[in-house]
Amino acid sequence: MKFPIYLNDGKSLCPLNNFQINAIRVVFDKIDSGEYKLVVNHCLCLNESPDRDVVISEKDRYGFPVPSLLCSKCGIIRSGVVFDSFSNDAFYKNEYRSIYVGAKIPPANFFEDQAVRGRDLFIFWKAFLPEVKLENVFEVGCGAGGILKAFAESGIKCSGNDYDVQYLDYGRSKGFDLYCGSYSDILTDASVDLIILSHVMEHFLDPVNELQKLIRKIRPGGYLLVEVPGILYIDKSYYNPILYLQNAHVFSYYYDHLRIFFMQLGLEVVTGNERCTFILKKPFNWHEQLIISIYDSALSDSFDRIAKYIFRTHIRYRLKLNPYQWRAMLVGFLGTNRK
Repeated sequence: MKFPIYLNDGKSLCPLNNFQINAIRVVFDKIDSGEYKLVVNHCLCLNESPDRDVVISEKDRYGFPVPSLLCSKCGIIRSGVVFDSFSNDAFYKNEYRSIYVGAKIPPANFFEDQAVRGRDLFIFWKAFLPEVKLENVFEVGCGAGGILKAFAESGIKCSGNDYDVQYLDYGRSKGFDLYCGSYSDILTDASVDLIILSHVMEHFLDPVNELQKLIRKIRPGGYLLVEVPGILYIDKSYYNPILYLQNAHVFSYYYDHLRIFFMQLGLEVVTGNERCTFILKKPFNWHEQLIISIYDSALSDSFDRIAKYIFRTHIRYRLKLNPYQWRAMLVGFLGTNRK
């Protein structure tokens, strides 16, 4: 195995439109001027030997010079540097959606794509907890609110928050109750039956404290529905490791790590999978945990396992040997020909 897979040459490895290119340039300028400040990002396990960590790539998929580090102790991947708290808030308000969606105003398919993902989450929820009745659901980082559609159509009161006004306005035009700002300013403690975190947890600068704050908002006996892009699912979703890596992802997780993480938080793991979709229950006697680090000896062999997986996935992509990649290309081809 030879790492890093990609060197820092400033080049993007995914297609970009002019809107994205300009937004990326703005972020580079703000970093260079000091308006956006970068800080070192330490692993959640407080690895005593960070010098043994492996640099998977020296850049992210957009060409940002952010190294992705594979922890030699617990096996999660983290961005070596991240924005400080102030810069992070400004980035999500000003540039995040422009870069990651490619449009300041949500394109027509954005809400529908969210709605498809929300339908899948609702089906996942009903498969494991069909008898649980929900009165209210809140989505943190809701974008345009499309994920809430399936839950709302079942008669549940739904709301959410985010920071991009354009996307929130689009969701509001669809009839959703969406707020601009932090969920902590919107929700009272023990007030929500279910909180949804769909591709949000990986963006948390301090996931331990952030999740503790979120759990306080859930009523005793309520639930947390989490999905993140799992490391060990890259070959089935992103196909190429570099397309998975992005500067906005502070930490990247896998099933075994998240299961231990959630248990250390005092949550009951109802179900979870390697795609990293979890249903978690807040016990009636839950209390905030004192957590110094996220680790368990069961993770001790994860570094070797994930390093081999990342390198193997990279090689299979380069040699066009990934069957999931071929299947996606075939589906795309057939879909084009039907039009």
